[in-house]
Amino acid sequence: MSLLNKILEFLEKRISLNELISFITSFGIFYTPVPHDKPVKEAIKDAMETPSPSYTRWPYLLGILTFILFIFCVVSGTMLLFYYIPSKENAYSSTVDTIINKPFGFFIYNFHYFSSITLLVILIFRLIRFIYHKVFSPPREFFWILAYLIFLFIVFEYITGISLPMDGSSGFLSFRIYEIISPIPIIGSLYKIFLFAGELSDFFLLRSYIFHIIILPFFIFFLFYLHFLSVRKLGLSDGYFRGDKVFPGYFFEILIIVFLAFAIIFTLSNIFPRKISEPFVPYKNYVNYKVPFFLLFFDFLRTNLNQISYSIISFILIIFPFFLPWIDRTPPIPLIKKPITFFLYIFFFSVLIFISLLEFLK
Repeated sequence: MSLLNKILEFLEKRISLNELISFITSFGIFYTPVPHDKPVKEAIKDAMETPSPSYTRWPYLLGILTFILFIFCVVSGTMLLFYYIPSKENAYSSTVDTIINKPFGFFIYNFHYFSSITLLVILIFRLIRFIYHKVFSPPREFFWILAYLIFLFIVFEYITGISLPMDGSSGFLSFRIYEIISPIPIIGSLYKIFLFAGELSDFFLLRSYIFHIIILPFFIFFLFYLHFLSVRKLGLSDGYFRGDKVFPGYFFEILIIVFLAFAIIFTLSNIFPRKISEPFVPYKNYVNYKVPFFLLFFDFLRTNLNQISYSIISFILIIFPFFLPWIDRTPPIPLIKKPITFFLYIFFFSVLIFISLLEFLK
């Protein structure tokens, strides 16, 4: 008996390995169930030979792609936290020292940066695809709410990470983001309470750091878990399709996704690295930095509306998606087959994109 088999036999007598593997597979490693009444090797073999369901085919793999990108962020961020010091005096110097002097520091820093941006972009495309295919229709209301919550938590995760380097860009954007978020009812109050936002103090940096590396990743991980459980329960559509066996078909698709995602982010990290500017200086006039792309529309509203109008409209825009399953009660068919509804959605997204581009080019 090989050493691996001896270890498995030892653990199997003391731990329910099948349940442990079932928990791991809940995140999309493979979607087929793992039997609990068989030895672990036999259970894995049976699961690998089970035909995959319809939601594991292209382009339905955006879900596992978002989780892979989240893992990229977690792994690269964990490497960075060993060297980062969350204080006004040391944040900038520790960031620069990590990039310049630590092994692979430049690559890890930029890989973390582009992984987070790519994750946000893919999440937005995934939400748009859900809207197009009416994935939020009953009984998938909870499925849609979880997907939107994941997006909001990832946005907050990105925001808490912006201020950490404490260079000119991060310091300036921290104040701009505070100006955008603070007037929004409830959301602005929570932002100020949890992060003590409004000034770049040691307290603000420390809270942002704790939320960024501990609290938010935990909640995001839990939301991903519930989200994938919902996928396994309901699927992404009412139709059902039994595809190829999990191994090798779906297994190699996952490997291809991981490889392509890594290659693309690696390329972006080396061709368009995030430049660290000089340390942030309070009251200096910074004019060359733009707010993150997902806040451009809100920044436009903030600068062109009075505060009361901006607060009400922004709050409605953020809360509205939670109620979308009960507002849009049209049949669960692709939007292209419903001209009026399709036009309304296209008009809304066109306005959002157009205004965001105007704000970016301003």
